[in-house]
This record gives sequence, structure tokens and C-alpha cells, in this order.
Amino acid sequence: MMTFGALLGSLELGMIYAILALGVFLSFRTLNMPDLTVDGSIVTGMAVLAMVCAGGGNPFFALIGGFLGGG
Repeated sequence: MMTFGALLGSLELGMIYAILALGVFLSFRTLNMPDLTVDGSIVTGMAVLAMVCAGGGNPFFALIGGFLGGG
């Protein structure tokens, strides 16, 4: 039986992967070639955010740092 936490986690991952797939789809339709920059930028931004939060930093500044790191 699925718990509420597992359901919420699966919905969260689904939303993240939907944004990722939309970015790859749009770049493929406009450039006519698969641009996988979206894959690397989302993972890099999340890694920066995780490292700042794990180091005891402010989550708001970690979010800004993750945005800049992914950009």
C-alpha cells in the first residue's frame, strides 16, 4: 500500500521530469536537433542547492544559487 509521503514524492518527481521533458521537446522542435542542456542544467542546479543546504546555508539563498548554477 502506498503511503501519502510516497505518493507526494512520486508526484514531485513527475512534475520535475515533466518540466525537463518539455525543455527537451521545445529545443528539439525549434532547433531540429536534441539539445540536452536541460538535463545537465537541472541536475547542476539541484546539486548546488543540495550542497548549500547540506553546508548549513540559508535555503532561500541556496535556491538562488541553484538557479544561477543551473543557468
